Amino acid sequence: MSGLSKDEWGGVKIEGMEGYFQDINFCNGQFIFGTRWGPDMETLMAVADRFKAGFLLDYAEPMMSLYGQAQYNKGKLLDVRLSGPDFKEVNYLEKDDVYVYKGRHFRSSETLCRLLLKEKLEIEKSPEEKKQIKPRIR
Repeated sequence: MSGLSKDEWGGVKIEGMEGYFQDINFCNGQFIFGTRWGPDMETLMAVADRFKAGFLLDYAEPMMSLYGQAQYNKGKLLDVRLSGPDFKEVNYLEKDDVYVYKGRHFRSSETLCRLLLKEKLEIEKSPEEKKQIKPRIR
């Protein structure tokens, strides 16, 4: 993508698609990039199909309450993201500045979201998907 022209913000426009990627880097076998507001699944799937590949995409935009993971393999997309009901068992203790979930205390909302997403991924996947793809939660 380094040969593609950049817009005024340094992003790359994928011709023929509405897709937009910025700050594109490759490190430790992973592409790392930013998008506008949220993941651009349509463009990612088009690129994956073009190269006969799949992808595992972890995404987060805390200011927009967006946290999820998308898995694309052999033309099938599984996009699991957290929403309001996923937080129904979470309490916030303001005086201690911690989140409490299932008796565990979390100072970091990021750590809590990773755990909630991991649990939701296990529920959302079909039995055959559970055998094939192990989620990579950092």
